[in-house]
Amino acid sequence: MSASPRLRHLRFLDQLAAVKQILRDQQVDDSFSRPARGALSRISHAKNRMESRAAMLARRSSYRDDVLARVYDEYVKTLASSGALDFDDLLLKTVELFDRSESVRNHYSSASVSSWSTSTRTRTALSTC
Repeated sequence: MSASPRLRHLRFLDQLAAVKQILRDQQVDDSFSRPARGALSRISHAKNRMESRAAMLARRSSYRDDVLARVYDEYVKTLASSGALDFDDLLLKTVELFDRSESVRNHYSSASVSSWSTSTRTRTALSTC
């Protein structure tokens, strides 16, 4: 797990600004309804399904899918270059840490996650670590 000790959590408005800038840079037309919020929501859903950028690129079947896959790819690069993680990344990194470290997994094996929904694949993976 490669995470810098100087990572910061990206707030929603910062996430939205990043996606808006990516959409402008890629000259995406406004045919999308509320394009930045929609793209950010779909990126979050992909991360919650633990779907990689490569998987999203491979399964695109329309202009909208193509744009979203490119935005997802650039969004991840933007976060990485600014040393930031969004909430979905925090969950994914936690799952990755539990998967890679038996000592961490054993230390937190009694932790309860029942107080929050396990409706996403990421959260389900975390709750079963």
